[in-house]
Amino acid sequence: MRKCVVLIIYLLIVVSAFSQNRDTSLALTRFVYSYDIPHIKLPATDYKSGSVQFTIALFDANNDSVWNTPETDMVIIAPYKTDTVYTHIGCQAALINWHKTVTVKAGKALFRINCIKANAGKLVVTKLMNDTTKPDAMLFNTIPDINVTLLSGKQDSLKNLLDRKKYTYVLFWGTWCQNCLESLNEMKKIYATYNSSLNMISMDFSDADTNKIRKLVQEKGYTWPQVISTEQLNEAFSQSGYPYGVLFAPDGGLVKQGMSINDIPLYISPKRGDLNSQVR
Repeated sequence: MRKCVVLIIYLLIVVSAFSQNRDTSLALTRFVYSYDIPHIKLPATDYKSGSVQFTIALFDANNDSVWNTPETDMVIIAPYKTDTVYTHIGCQAALINWHKTVTVKAGKALFRINCIKANAGKLVVTKLMNDTTKPDAMLFNTIPDINVTLLSGKQDSLKNLLDRKKYTYVLFWGTWCQNCLESLNEMKKIYATYNSSLNMISMDFSDADTNKIRKLVQEKGYTWPQVISTEQLNEAFSQSGYPYGVLFAPDGGLVKQGMSINDIPLYISPKRGDLNSQVR
């Protein structure tokens, strides 16, 4: 009987230990660059917990050399060991709150990033256990497993649109975005050259007139899958700005977010080189 009681107490202690939040203190040991603000360097660090890993960067939005001003400065999460991030509010970036914390979701896990000691070059990351807090920012590591609506009206799983023998480039766009239209034209050139190793998917957002989209796609000869995006889909991709591109490996693993079409051959071509010299 006594052994049973001891065993039960031991198991309760073990369960309690695994259900408690876990803190990790990190030093801001390196810098990353901004996609959208030239010549800006942001202090950053890399975090890893089991299979979940990501980079954390801080943005001093008001440029006052204070890195944790509530409702002004930002915490940005990005793919592990990345060297570039977006520095505007989106799914991957969130304002620091008055408690000087930000809650982020990476994969299926929740984390709280405490910025109280940010000015001393330190962050505390807490893995939240059994917490249902809505995250301020999100990050993903594989192509989201979500159902989508194609331009044709057909429903399908996003993963069914992958070609397991090719890389897949996903572009978020809209007919109202001139840069997006230019990016689609570049996609057509790239697709013509790299279609043996590259699959493409376009995600149109905020266009109520699907006939307008369909007409444009047909006139321009965009032959790859066309998806009607939604807020849920944008959030699942940590979508940030337009145009916005994401590259996935043949197995569906994330290669790079916020990726320019001009960078595609650097990842899927045997030789690194200038895009324009290869597609013209």
